[in-house]
Amino acid sequence: MSVYVQGRKYHWSYKKFFIHLAIIVFSITFWMMYISNVAKATNDKKTIEITVHHGDTLWSIARRIAPDSDPRVTIKHIKNQNQISKSALIAGQKLEIEVASNI
Repeated sequence: MSVYVQGRKYHWSYKKFFIHLAIIVFSITFWMMYISNVAKATNDKKTIEITVHHGDTLWSIARRIAPDSDPRVTIKHIKNQNQISKSALIAGQKLEIEVASNI
């Protein structure tokens, strides 16, 4: 089957059609797997329990568990997760902290 577009003759080829279809399906499948793995990696978290020692502060704990993050954000998460309203900690206090599993 031939088609004329702007004076040029184009020939319909089932072989080219199926090759292009396979490339598109492969690309979409690869992209979906990649997005799925990225989403899974960002959701893989575990909870650790930290016992507060004498001299520990929320700032020092935040720096220890997430050295590359802004400590203020980490402190906010720690306070929210442990229902802490003030920044004062007591030695022996247990804190549950959710961290990424790759740490």
